[in-house]
Amino acid sequence: MEIREAKMKKQRKLILKLETEIAGVHCYKNDILPGELTRFRREPDNFIDENAIEILKKDKKKVGYVRRQLASVIAPYVDKYGIRLRCDVTGQGDGYF
Repeated sequence: MEIREAKMKKQRKLILKLETEIAGVHCYKNDILPGELTRFRREPDNFIDENAIEILKKDKKKVGYVRRQLASVIAPYVDKYGIRLRCDVTGQGDGYF
């Protein structure tokens, strides 16, 4: 995991770079390709995981979720500080990452 700060246009950004698989890709059947843009959206009312962070394609179709263990670390910061998340799809495996 790599963490660094970047200052751009008087705005501080905390950059967390990591590689992980997307959970639940087999449930949604919305294939995503390396290089495709994605967005994240918190799903605090998820009855299975209160820290759930869904991963959506540009057309807003759900691809899957940030893995539960990782979401439990990231979600509180997203909630408290309004942190925006971004994903670069770099390859395919059993799950995408």
